[in-house]
Amino acid sequence: MLTHRAAWAMMEPRHWIASPAVTLEGNRIVSVAGGSRARTQGPVVDHGPGVILPILVNAHTHLSLSALRGRLPWDRGFVPWVQALMKERAALSEAQALGACGKAVEEMTRRGVGAVGEFGPHVAVEKALGPSPLAARVWLEFFGDARRLPPLPGDTQGISWAYAAHAPHTVSPGGLCRIREQDRRSGRPFCLHLAESREEVLFLEQGGGPWAEFLASLGLDFSAWGLPVGSPVAYAHRLRLLDSNTLAVHLTQAGEEDLDLLAGTGTRVCVCPRSNWNLHRRLPPLEEMVRRGLEPALGTDSLASVHTLDLFDEMGFVAEQFPGLSPDTILAMVTLWGARALHLPGRGTLIPGSRAGLIFVGLEARNPSEAALRLVYGEFERVIRLEAPSIGKEETRGL
Repeated sequence: MLTHRAAWAMMEPRHWIASPAVTLEGNRIVSVAGGSRARTQGPVVDHGPGVILPILVNAHTHLSLSALRGRLPWDRGFVPWVQALMKERAALSEAQALGACGKAVEEMTRRGVGAVGEFGPHVAVEKALGPSPLAARVWLEFFGDARRLPPLPGDTQGISWAYAAHAPHTVSPGGLCRIREQDRRSGRPFCLHLAESREEVLFLEQGGGPWAEFLASLGLDFSAWGLPVGSPVAYAHRLRLLDSNTLAVHLTQAGEEDLDLLAGTGTRVCVCPRSNWNLHRRLPPLEEMVRRGLEPALGTDSLASVHTLDLFDEMGFVAEQFPGLSPDTILAMVTLWGARALHLPGRGTLIPGSRAGLIFVGLEARNPSEAALRLVYGEFERVIRLEAPSIGKEETRGL
């Protein structure tokens, strides 16, 4: 056993303890007590001024695109960005892609991330994730008709696999349903990009526009897709893609009726505000999501559309753009709500019995409100990952 102490602990969003003693045994939290005289077990490490909190969850990334950092234009429109991405990605060697992926994993780990939702990968990202302490939900992404889905790689203690549809403007209605059904049968969560761009909306609502021209230039026949089909969210609902087993990502184009559909079906949602702003100059309706109880998770998207995969950068941006959201709500997005979005039980909280994924962030704060504010705005000295010294590599991967 090992006990960690600090000035504050965020047990879960809005539940703070002063002078906490957090005791670990293996990869589990045994007890959490408050006050300077709290009973401890085993050796004690006092980290001083700062906060102990659950590991951070980056609910949506594309690690295999990390080598494209700084290589794509963000100001020429969505279709030109996609075209440039395809060209630059094709020019990468596997060694280049994996090398950059490994560096991105290291950067995230240093900045407090302990779990990640990886989407798409066109290279073997498990080679970068394998040596790391990250827990990962990896979605294999498909386009077009998706008539034949290859077997998923075997799960390990740290990596769980599932199928994903890229989006309703790149996958046929039959393909969307096949992928969703395969995940349902295997008891795995389904994921897709949804209502991200104006180009997607025009394509689905009108059957034309820049995206239709782009698909035609690739030789992709969408004449049998039944377009137009209405808003992306309403279309996904009609195809029965939306329920508590689905994670919908982006939703920058979602209106009030769309949000009502998402909330009514219990669909999990994830937003990537910095990426959305860089590519579309539009932000997701975050405050409306929170008011409807949607519990949005926070993701960074890829280094092809943001400068960093740092969730503290993402939280700071959200705080500036959405002043109506409290710091505790924003912290929920990268801890408890992120864990729920990835279907990772026992994470995102410091409640005894949960997995011992926790970090210490060194900062000065007189009360929980000030501590939460400094965390969200990145006003701190250091981030340290905390664990029991007896945890071996395989146990750590289970965090």
